[in-house]
Amino acid sequence: MNPILPTDAAGPSASPVSAPPQGQIAALFSPESKRRTNLAGVLYPVADLALYYLCIFAIAHSRALWFQILISGAILPILLSRLFVLGHDLTHKILAESKTINVFFGRWVFIPTLHTFSLWELYHNVYHHGFSNIRKKDYAWAPWSPEEYRQAPWIKKALYRLERTVLGHGVWTIAEHIVPRMLFPNAKYIDKPRGIYTLDSLLVLAANAGLTAGALALNRWFAYRNGIPPMPSWELVALVLVLPWLVFSWLFGWMIFIQHTGPEVPWYDAKTPLNYLDHQKSVTPDWHFPFWFGWLFHFIHVHTAHHVNAKIPAYNLNRAQAELRGKSPERMASRKWTVWVYFDSVRRCKTYDFENKRWCDFRGNPTGPKLDFS
Repeated sequence: MNPILPTDAAGPSASPVSAPPQGQIAALFSPESKRRTNLAGVLYPVADLALYYLCIFAIAHSRALWFQILISGAILPILLSRLFVLGHDLTHKILAESKTINVFFGRWVFIPTLHTFSLWELYHNVYHHGFSNIRKKDYAWAPWSPEEYRQAPWIKKALYRLERTVLGHGVWTIAEHIVPRMLFPNAKYIDKPRGIYTLDSLLVLAANAGLTAGALALNRWFAYRNGIPPMPSWELVALVLVLPWLVFSWLFGWMIFIQHTGPEVPWYDAKTPLNYLDHQKSVTPDWHFPFWFGWLFHFIHVHTAHHVNAKIPAYNLNRAQAELRGKSPERMASRKWTVWVYFDSVRRCKTYDFENKRWCDFRGNPTGPKLDFS
């Protein structure tokens, strides 16, 4: 048995989640929740991109290492996360009314995060939303069964164990997401070879190389003007590119993990027994975070309403989530996020028994309730 079931586009077919009755989803949300404007679609990306480039400028200009590390390790990862959330909405074509604005800024904001617009559109819009928590198509934190874990080669087993730890979220992002799927993906991970996938990958690499070269040139120019030696190239590259992206990778992996993983969150091998609405609510926990956290990350944690209706922009998700709770609370797992609740999910969600429909540890011992909705 292959310890990693095919979650790629070319793998065995998985039955899609049944489509909702016409008008059912629309009736859950007010016109205000679904409203989007071109002004918001331009201002949000421009503001966050300006802050991002300003931070790069500050690192190249400053001579205080503590200040550079603060920006590189704390501020830039938050800005990368904000840019990613905007890219997420722009790829859904929902941040602005104009498709041109969505596509143009979508590619632009994704570049610093090492995401490719067209490939994210394939994996996220098509496979993740169309096959949420159905592991033969949705690869985002898709669990192994206890039997698959036992039969896996030791190197794959070690990687899987590492990914399923608190520190391993960034490892998952790199090993399962960015490297195999976001930049020049292997043919088995895409629907079919397309020139746009290659062009988008080249765009991301070239733009990041240009940004790094620009930061190096700026630093040398500032050093020349002040009669001081420039920073070592490796140090500047680490501060501008490597450190912020590694921290962002952890944040990315962590957020994707909590969005679709938990002792009360089911996964399926090939097909869900629930209808579209109940399935999307059951596999997407309704997390409650402080308002400041939502504002800082463009409310990406407000995820249930987004999965029920992917046409709601991030700046309207709080309203939409409240409407969904009021009109259709069934099967919604509403929880206040705490460090202890999160640690508990990491501890308990190691493998998934697809036959008995519950989470297990690495030995196959049950760690969660039976999630049988048949």
